[in-house]
Amino acid sequence: MIPLISAEGIEVEDRDLLIKAVELTREENVDFVDAVLALQATRKAEPVCSFDGDFKRLTDRRVVPS
Repeated sequence: MIPLISAEGIEVEDRDLLIKAVELTREENVDFVDAVLALQATRKAEPVCSFDGDFKRLTDRRVVPS
């Protein structure tokens, strides 16, 4: 996926974030969308509200809904 994201002529909104998300997906064995959300939350210092335990490995900004 990184070659596609990095290809000339392909426009993506946040290339660096997407490349990091692909790397996290491989390294941590999590869903791509979870990696994107965790990276965005960390970047913006915002919490992620989720029951998904994958976020424990990706960010300290996880909030479990009550």
